[in-house]
Amino acid sequence: MSFLVKFCLCYLAVSWACADDVIRLEDIKSFLDKHSTAIMQKDETALVNLFSENYQQTDEKTPNQSLSKADIVKIYKNNFLVSKLIISKINILDYKLSEEQPQVTLKTHIFNRYLIEFQGKQNILNQEEEWDSHIGLIDGQLRYLDTQKTVTSSP
Repeated sequence: MSFLVKFCLCYLAVSWACADDVIRLEDIKSFLDKHSTAIMQKDETALVNLFSENYQQTDEKTPNQSLSKADIVKIYKNNFLVSKLIISKINILDYKLSEEQPQVTLKTHIFNRYLIEFQGKQNILNQEEEWDSHIGLIDGQLRYLDTQKTVTSSP
């Protein structure tokens, strides 16, 4: 009887451990909410934690140039400095879960609206981008692995 109890406990422990390696749509939505919330709260620390150490971002317009995690954080930090208020919304356009590993190919539409004050005048700047990203589990947390910006417009 003792063997059967130990076996069942081990089986449950392994099942729970494997379940942690599964990425669900709710996990993806939560991850994107963390991204937009970090932008709106100008939370550099939370933002840094969303990107893997080897993260690279490319742009369709300049495919031979890439930005690292440090570059992306610097861009966000500069945006935080000049903006009085930021509204951010990230929508999932498409996603595909990998069958081999805990990764997702994700197409998103990112909309940011910045309230900027310069020389006593307030201006609103809208920024829209579409990202094709790979996100994966690293140490149990979703992180951006790489991204290609496919459409960028700032009307």
